[in-house]
Amino acid sequence: MACLSARAGGTGSLQELFFNAGTDVGIRKFYQAAQGAGDSQALTRAYKGAATAMYAGVASSVADKLSYFRAGRKLLESAVQQDPDHAEIRFLRLAVQVKAPGILGYSGDIRADADLIIRALEQGRVSSGTAFWEQAISFMLGSGGLTAAQKQRLQKMQ
Repeated sequence: MACLSARAGGTGSLQELFFNAGTDVGIRKFYQAAQGAGDSQALTRAYKGAATAMYAGVASSVADKLSYFRAGRKLLESAVQQDPDHAEIRFLRLAVQVKAPGILGYSGDIRADADLIIRALEQGRVSSGTAFWEQAISFMLGSGGLTAAQKQRLQKMQ
């Protein structure tokens, strides 16, 4: 799978911005960069969707939060539909679903996404040795959405 290395606004790759979006400032930077990335390709649409869903966390009103989250979810689902076997896209959806509040009801694909990602890593379709996948594996191991068997398979790739 190809990595997304296109730069948006000179602020770094969307991959880097995604993993640095742990603060309000980081989320805003990621969102701004993703908005400039376009959405004609499934991977860039997935990043735009993840950024938009995450931006809900810094929106001011409940209505805005829901609006951003729903728009991000729609973009993510569209990206998955366009390229359902793309491990990076599935990781982005998994990450959003793991972090989404339960009340939003967006968690039904975590295990299936994890299985696809783990198979892609095991089969060498993506390399666990890249910075992106090292961070993704670490994130997945730290998340609460994986089964014990999935975590065990992932630990072998660290």
